Amino acid sequence: MVDLKPFSGVRYNQELVKDLESVVSPPHDVIGREEQDRLYDNSPYNIVRLILGKSLPGDGEDSNQYTRASELLAEWIDEGILVRDREPAIYAYEQEFSLDNGLRGKQLGFIGLVRLEPFENGVILPHERIISKMKEDRLNLMKACHANMSLIITAYSDKEGVTSKLLSEGAVNEPEIEVSFEGVVHRIWMISDPRVLTTFREFFAYKKLYIADGHHRYTTALEYHKKFDGTEKSAYMMMFMLNMEDDGVTILPAHRVLKAIDGFDAEKLKETLSQYFQVQVIPRADSEKFFKDLDAGKKDNFFGMYSGNGSMYLLKLKDEDVMDEVAGDNPAVWRKMDVIILHSLILNKILGVDWNEYAEREDLVFVKERQKALELVDSKQFQVAFFLNPTRMQQVKEAAKQGERMPQKSTYFYPKPLSGLVIHTFDE
Repeated sequence: MVDLKPFSGVRYNQELVKDLESVVSPPHDVIGREEQDRLYDNSPYNIVRLILGKSLPGDGEDSNQYTRASELLAEWIDEGILVRDREPAIYAYEQEFSLDNGLRGKQLGFIGLVRLEPFENGVILPHERIISKMKEDRLNLMKACHANMSLIITAYSDKEGVTSKLLSEGAVNEPEIEVSFEGVVHRIWMISDPRVLTTFREFFAYKKLYIADGHHRYTTALEYHKKFDGTEKSAYMMMFMLNMEDDGVTILPAHRVLKAIDGFDAEKLKETLSQYFQVQVIPRADSEKFFKDLDAGKKDNFFGMYSGNGSMYLLKLKDEDVMDEVAGDNPAVWRKMDVIILHSLILNKILGVDWNEYAEREDLVFVKERQKALELVDSKQFQVAFFLNPTRMQQVKEAAKQGERMPQKSTYFYPKPLSGLVIHTFDE
């Protein structure tokens, strides 16, 4: 069963911190060095100083970015910069945003505490592999701070809209928090009505949760609780929970941009790909048509490639049976996913890239913006970019139910929940 409970969150004191935009940040794993510097400059109280502190000369076991995060967290609480809510609640969380196609989107979920469950229990299910060095970083931070400071996203099924209706009813008054950050409006309401909280707990008792984003943070929390704490306080983790049946839930693709591929030859690759794919060639100058055609084929085994030679390629798999030899005994839903075809057939078989090993290196980047991926290849910093259509929510659910792990960053749930809206400290 899913054990959900409300909590008294720690939040920025808006009497002292007037400009919330200056203190919140994206999740740590999407922050680059330049953005880290910018967030540092925004405010001495920006949450990035806790979730992604800077390494300094002379750092060692007793003084480093993790110990400094712990000290800052304690200082901000002592100074009243961060204050704890007086009563337990779940937090309705709405995000309003624009997409590249100009349409506006809105999704409404909630933040609550959920008891950690090992994956083998079949209650909370993953869908992606993780990168080990990222897990170690998060574990060091948790050991130092004894808190959840960033949200993970989990999805659940509520076809009747029971939770969606209650959340909408709880989000009609002025929000406790409203902040616009990088084009997305984030709003938070506290829901503490005992009857509503009981309804939520009973509703989730026999549900399954699917980790949509934050696999590293979840596995870190499991390890921390099992090996380093073991108390009831660390047995729960703060989650942003979304109804996968709601139309507003948005998944974007994470495009792959790679370098350091041994013996890479763009023309030879094109010839080899033509054995397995129908190849449509579009000039680099007509990238607008390229992406329009890519979008039109989003339900097929269909994706794009650019290797900096003046042409862009749309690739459609000729025969799904070829996946039998490269994807083994994995279930059909898994073998038909675009990201699996790309990884198994093109990267592993044709280019000889061991993805699990390669993902631990810095020879690839995951990019949400298509134009940025093109620019990285044009600049000669990277050799090739692969453009994917979004993995669908039903595919995520089926892969997780089958116990299959998709490659890292197979999904990009958008918008990301901000860090710094609500914190869960284990000394609640």
